[in-house]
Amino acid sequence: MSNKEHVVTQKEFKNYLDDFISRHRVILRPEFNYFADAIVSTKDGSLLFIEFKEGKGSFKYEKTDEKIANVLMNLPQKAFAGNLSNVKFGGVNVIREGNKLIIIKGDNSSNSWSRNEAKKDAFREIRDIRNMFAHGRK
Repeated sequence: MSNKEHVVTQKEFKNYLDDFISRHRVILRPEFNYFADAIVSTKDGSLLFIEFKEGKGSFKYEKTDEKIANVLMNLPQKAFAGNLSNVKFGGVNVIREGNKLIIIKGDNSSNSWSRNEAKKDAFREIRDIRNMFAHGRK
């Protein structure tokens, strides 16, 4: 989706994050909070970059004309390296690194970041984390 008038808004992304946090909180230690950056490409894709650390928490929203893969190259993450300018993300992609979580979607629409999607994404993340611990991986 690349139609600018249908790109997820700051308010819609904040609603997504609030719903995500309300469910995801069960697996986060109480002294930690969510420091979230939502980045939406007007060209393709969007992502949510969350750091878990002590403090009040925060939410920032940014709309860019860069492809979401180019944005990812500038984030502090190790999962993807090199030139990503020809990479196009599809579906839902999740990166977990230490105290960081990055959710990348190939879509930048309100539908992809709806309250219903927040529930699905949070429950998927809870399930995956629990499975990692159940199988002895941290």
